[in-house]
Amino acid sequence: MGENNFAPLPTAVYGVVLLSAAIAYTILHTLIVSHHTHENEEPATAVGSDLRGKISMAIYAAGIPLALVNQWI
Repeated sequence: MGENNFAPLPTAVYGVVLLSAAIAYTILHTLIVSHHTHENEEPATAVGSDLRGKISMAIYAAGIPLALVNQWI
């Protein structure tokens, strides 16, 4: 990754940053869905279940320890 040639620790830290962003997005998504479900069904339906976001979060969580084993994973 850049100048450090995929060193294990910076790669794992980058995974932590990605996981943190995914968690923040999931919290925001949950708040939007729960808020609009009570007032108006249309925005909650438009946002959907966010399966892709949950899968991404699982991949980021698995990638952090795997980055310490093999950085190309």
